[in-house]
Formats: sequence, structure tokens, C-alpha cells
Amino acid sequence: MSATSLTQRPINNSEQSILLQLARRVHDSAEPPIAEIEDVLQRYLGAGAIPTDNPTPRGKDIFAFQLVRPILFFIQACEGHLKGDTKLDPCFLKAWPGIWRWLQFLDDQCCQKVKYGDTTKVQALLAISGIISSLSHSDVVRGKIASTPGIIAVIARHWVNEGRYPALETVFQVEGMPRPFTEALDALLEDSENTDWLPDVIASSGSAKAVAIHAIENLNAVLAENPPNFQAIYFHLSIIRNLSRATARQLSLAFLSQGMIPSTVKTLQWLGEQSASAAEDMVCECMHICFSTLLDTMSLINGPSWVVQAFEAGILPAILISVPRMKHSPESVSSECASLLSDILCQYLVYKSVIRSAAKAIKRVDRLKFDEGSGGPIWEAWNTFKTLAQERIALKKETDKKEIRQNRCHSIKCEGVIDLENDELLACSGCFAANYCNRVCQKMDWPTHKSRCQDTQRQIREGINIPLSKGDVSFLRAIIRHDIYDNAAAVEMLHTAIAHRHCSPSEFAFSMDYTQVPVEIKVILVGELHGIDVTCEVMIEEALQSGGRSMVVMSEVQRGSMYARLGHIINTPLSET
Repeated sequence: MSATSLTQRPINNSEQSILLQLARRVHDSAEPPIAEIEDVLQRYLGAGAIPTDNPTPRGKDIFAFQLVRPILFFIQACEGHLKGDTKLDPCFLKAWPGIWRWLQFLDDQCCQKVKYGDTTKVQALLAISGIISSLSHSDVVRGKIASTPGIIAVIARHWVNEGRYPALETVFQVEGMPRPFTEALDALLEDSENTDWLPDVIASSGSAKAVAIHAIENLNAVLAENPPNFQAIYFHLSIIRNLSRATARQLSLAFLSQGMIPSTVKTLQWLGEQSASAAEDMVCECMHICFSTLLDTMSLINGPSWVVQAFEAGILPAILISVPRMKHSPESVSSECASLLSDILCQYLVYKSVIRSAAKAIKRVDRLKFDEGSGGPIWEAWNTFKTLAQERIALKKETDKKEIRQNRCHSIKCEGVIDLENDELLACSGCFAANYCNRVCQKMDWPTHKSRCQDTQRQIREGINIPLSKGDVSFLRAIIRHDIYDNAAAVEMLHTAIAHRHCSPSEFAFSMDYTQVPVEIKVILVGELHGIDVTCEVMIEEALQSGGRSMVVMSEVQRGSMYARLGHIINTPLSET
């Protein structure tokens, strides 16, 4: 809550009046009055100010609690100074032990034991969450708070209850602090490298799955509010991003299994559809988090599965619907979106399942008839993606003609052959590895497909790397042949290398890096590939024994949390030309 709302608060006595007047002065001052701030923190939040733990609260204890809200407003008034510089850091670092004891007392006596009544419980909840959120505007102070034993457990326990008590949520809304513990917990999780909080957050809900369900349900709830509160939406998106990042592997897998990608894509599209009069800055911030979250998911293990899920959820229309809004957004937002289209998604266009989903997604975009006249970096990125995708789609259709089974419905009871020009196969939403003519065939095949599908889902859920299928390896080989044989520059590189060393083509190898867009092609000495694995050694020997007719190709492809290196044998391109 902004400290500017202080002027709207009633003043009940001289002590409160002094605190509120000082809070206004702190808020309005260019330089913080450090000595006065230190005095307030020591007097009201020091260890000696904590009420005694009596069965029945005494008068001075009750009075101390009456000052909790003015103290909260006072700390909120310091937010601007905590954001802008480090002058107040020593002051709050020194005061933090006393503040933490106060917060523990509020949590125990007011929130859990409700010793001071329901009204004071609400005030205590707002104070605990508000003080943490305000102090977290300083990176240094936030680090100190987050490392305090027990703090995450307290905040996470209250976060888990958010959304469960509508009457309480209404009070929070009236107070200008909707879902306050979402903001507080999100602030404490901001450090991307530290995951010491993981056990406490999971324990608060009972399991990683429960954490993911709660976070996504809360996001859906705030998205349904009318009128929308974009600041609340921002914090719900941010906490999902922070909870699901790769360093918290157990939670990231749980979020993915609970539909984080479709939820994020849906939110991105919803944001893009908001009227131009909506809160411009906050909408752009929300979109930025959506892009960041989607980028993060595609760097997780089994990345191709998540990319397919994103295409099926409608990521392409969601991005393009957002283009008009992003004209007014910071460059970082549009560049992240452009990177998602022209770099990350393009890296995965080496997998048949991804290309099949991309083909359907592009058709969906074409039906929507977006206006590309405005140009800009995102439309340029879209054209980069679409050009490469269409090239790979055409290559897939060409290779599928030679592998007729690839064009059949997965149901063994169906003999239907899919029209290659239509390519509207229905993918299994569980594993995306089986494709059907329609839902009737899918239902008929489920008893046969169930075991394999559930095993694949289990591996994905548990973060077990699923190796490339034979079909994907075969298709990658087709891409490699296309990118070498139809590439005059690649053939010329080989010509130059042979002329320079006066040796057999088989003593060279192609290095094809598909984690770069466009693919990075190099000609290297085949000896540089020794020591990779036994299969590679066999390929090297086979090429060297071919009398110059064969060469080794070492390809590198994106898998998400890792790259995969695969060796191939191809006919020397000089003999193909």
C-alpha cells in the first residue's frame, strides 16, 4: 500500500499522531531523517516494546497493539528511500532482530491464538505482510530477512490460506492490500540463486504439487476479478515465476505438471486483449513476467515437451495479440518476446512433435489474420520463426511420404491415412507422442496406449530425461542433409579445407550447432571428435574406411536443461553435387 494514503487515516491519540506526522514527513522528504527513524524503530519495535505474554492482555499491551498500524504506515513511508539508495540499510539491519521478534509475537498471540480478538488479528496480518513487503525494497535488508530462520515458514503458512476466506479477502481489499502475503512471500523469493526456502514453502502446503495448485488457483481467482487489479495479478505471476524457477527443481516440475504453461499462455493472451485504457505500465510488467516464465520453462529438462505444450496452448496467437500493447512497453519486454519467437522456439524446430504442433499453431494464426503492417522487432521475429518453421514443415512432409506409418492414426484399429497437406492430427495431451484421426480413435486406443502414456508422463513429472526417439534422430539426419547438400557455403567450406590440407574428405567432419539460429555450420578435423563416446568412434572409423565417400557430422540440439550431441554418417556432399 502506498504511504500517500496516510492522510486518509484517522488519528486517535497523540502517540499515533506523532507517528503518522513523522511518516508523512519521511515520505515527502528528499533525504531520510535517519536519527528520527532509528529512534522510532528502537522505541516501538525494540525488544523492550514487545507486550508481555499474559493470559489476559493488560492496558499497556493493548495500547502497544493499537500502534501497530501507525508503525506499519511509518515503515511503508520509508519505501521510497529503501528503493532509491542504501542510506537506510544500516538502520533497518540494526533494527531487524527486534522487528522480527515483534512479528513473531504478532503471529503467535494475534494470529494463531487470537488473544486480542478478530479485529486485531486482521491488523496483525496486515502488519506482518506489509512490513516484510516494504523492507524488501532494499536488496540488502531483504537478504537479511530471507536468511532469518523461521521467517519463510511464517509467511508461507499465511500465504497458503490466502483465497480461502472471502470475508477476510474483502477486508484486505478495503485496506488497499489485496492478497498481502503473496506480495510478501514473492519479495523474499526474489534471490534466484538461493533456494534455502524450499523445504518451508513445501511444508506449508504439504507437498510441491499442493504449492503449485494453490499458486495457479490464486492467479485464476485474481484474473476473474472485475475490474481487474493488475498489481495483484503482477504479484501472482511473479510468485509463480519465482517458485517454479529451475533452481527449485522439485517445485518447477510440480508447476509444469499442474499446467503452468497453459495458464501462463492464457494469461498472456488475456493481457493482450485488455483495452488500451487499462493500466499501461502494470499490464506491460505482467506481460514481461509471462515471457520470462515461458522462457524459463523452455530451459528445463525435456524442453521439447514443454514447447509442444506451449504451441498447443496457443502461444503464437497470444504473442501476436500482445504486439499492439508492446509498442508502448520498455524495450526489454519486446526484446524478450522477440527472443522467445526467433531464438528459443526456433531451436526446437528439429523435433517432429514440435514441428507438428507448430504447423497447427501457424494455421491458427493465419486464420486470425493479424495486421503485420506495423512492423517492428516482434513481427520481424515472427517472420524469422515462420520462415524456418515452414521450411521444416515442408521437409517433414517430404520425409513422411517415405515413412507411411508416420501418417497413420496411432490406433491399431484404424487404417486411416492422414492427408499430408492437411496434417491435422489430434495429439495425445498426456505425452504428445501419439496422434489420432479424431477423439473416437483416441478413446478406442486408450487401453493400448495408456501404459506407455502414463510412463512417459511419470518420467516427465519426475524430471527424467526422455531420450530422442528413433523418428526424431532420423528426422534430424534429414535436416542435416538438407542444410549441407542445399547449402553452397557449407560445400565451399569443405572444398577449401580439402584444398588446404590435401587430404581425403573423410578426414573432416561437419559440426552443426542447432542451438544457434540460424544453424552454425563448421568444418573441423574428424580427429577432434575422438573421445566423445564409443558410437562416435565407430562412425569415425567407418568414414575413414569409406575412401572419401562418407563423412561424420556432429550435431548439437536443444533439450532444455542440456544440449544433446548426436553423431551421424552422411555421404560426402562433394559426391552429391
